[in-house]
Amino acid sequence: MGNARGALAAASAYAGERFQGGRPIREQPAVQLLLGGAEALLTTAREALRGDASLRTAAMLRVRVVEECLQATTDALQVLG
Repeated sequence: MGNARGALAAASAYAGERFQGGRPIREQPAVQLLLGGAEALLTTAREALRGDASLRTAAMLRVRVVEECLQATTDALQVLG
């Protein structure tokens, strides 16, 4: 989850620094959707890990969290180009 958070932070900073058409790309709806979606995935994953779960449920939850973190990292990398 730490790698995904780092990728999202880097992408968010980059989106504020990179300009296209005289405006930061952070203001473009597509970039906002990618960054917002990645943030939502990571928040959901973090909250899911805080709950109590049986061993089997915990294993399935870890798989889902890894998938969500991978998707969030992929979205962040798309912003970076």
